[in-house]
This record gives sequence, C-alpha cells and structure tokens, in this order.
Amino acid sequence: GEKYQEYFRKKGIELELVETRGSVDNLERLGDRADPIQAAFVQGGTATSKALIGVESLGSIDYEPVWVFYRHRLFDESKHILDRDIAKLKISIGPEGSGTHTQALNILRLNSLPESSPNLLTLSNADGVIALEKGEIDALILVDGFESANIQKLIKNPDIQLANFGRADAYTRLMPYFEELEVPMGGFNLGKNIPDHPIKLISTTTNLLIDDRLHPAIQVLFLEAAK
Repeated sequence: GEKYQEYFRKKGIELELVETRGSVDNLERLGDRADPIQAAFVQGGTATSKALIGVESLGSIDYEPVWVFYRHRLFDESKHILDRDIAKLKISIGPEGSGTHTQALNILRLNSLPESSPNLLTLSNADGVIALEKGEIDALILVDGFESANIQKLIKNPDIQLANFGRADAYTRLMPYFEELEVPMGGFNLGKNIPDHPIKLISTTTNLLIDDRLHPAIQVLFLEAAK
C-alpha cells in the first residue's frame, strides 16, 4: 500500500491508506456502497458472488503463499502428515476477518478437523510471530507475500521451521484458486543454503479490487502502479 501511495504521490494524487482487519473486511467494506473505500487488496478464495456486487477486479498482482511455521524439533514431518497433524498443536490461525483465518479454516474443513478448538488461537500476524518465537505457541499459519517483514523474520530464525505441503497437488485440485509453488534448495539464501531442501507451498494470489464507480483515470493509475 505504501508503494502505491508513493507512486500516486508522484502523479499528484493523494492515496489514503486505511488499516483493516484483512481480506474479508476489505471485501465487505468495498462491497458496501456507502463506505468510502474505493480500492482494496483481497486474497483469492475470500470472495463470493454476493460480495462482488459493484466490485471489479483489476487483476492478480502477487502470490500470497500459505506459510506454516513451527518450533524446530517440535514436529517430525517424516512421521506425520503435516497439514493435518500440525493443526492439532497449539497454533495461531490468524484473526477473524483476515485472509489468513479464512484460508486456515478452508484447510481445516478439507481435513475434516474442527474449526473451533482450544488449540486454535486467533492472534494477529504480528502477535503470532512474537508468540511463536517466545515458545508460547507451537505453530503459526500466515498468508502473506515473501517480502513481508513477518515472513522474513521467521525464515531467518534458526529455531523456526517452515513446513512442507507434501499434498500441495491435492489442495490445488480441491481448491482451484490455490496454486502450487516450490521453493528450491537455497531459494531464500544461497550463502546459508536456506532452505536446505526443496519445499512445496500452496499459494493464493493478491487481487486488486475496486469500486466500479472509480474514475477510469484512477483505474489506469492503479494498473500502472501494479505493473
């Protein structure tokens, strides 16, 4: 958002940033014809036909993988099915109204796991990262871009492990808005060989949505900023 704001500023247009609870909140506010919000970033898989009344898409602009981090040596991926068994640990699935929370619930449903349980916490992304690093929780689900400060912080922490979605292909077939991505060995840091083995991820996309009443010239600016 700040990058878009800077681009608009160079064109002589003031772009006001509004902090929200996340993708679901963004979509609801954008679909409310009385709300002043005119554009929003929304994760793929959070929209419904009802929510899209009066809303148009300017396209997908980035990948947002589903990152599952857990405390090192706490979970043995060779003995368990990660995405099913790790959800039984003390895990944060993101605050209600966020894209992270929505995707986490989708994963739980596909695995026939309860959507409400004492081990499922709804911490904010930032609070979840802090709790994981302190050992207050066992695992954390985040849906965010690679450049996110939260993602970068956890990737570089030697006490935190990034989970491998071994059944990524099944997820992309059951939820078509997901795509399968693979991080090659050394893909994050060649010098330190992070990760030290290939990792499969499932990923949604960031969609740039607008109120269909937005002036065409401003739509063009958004497209230019996205490019």
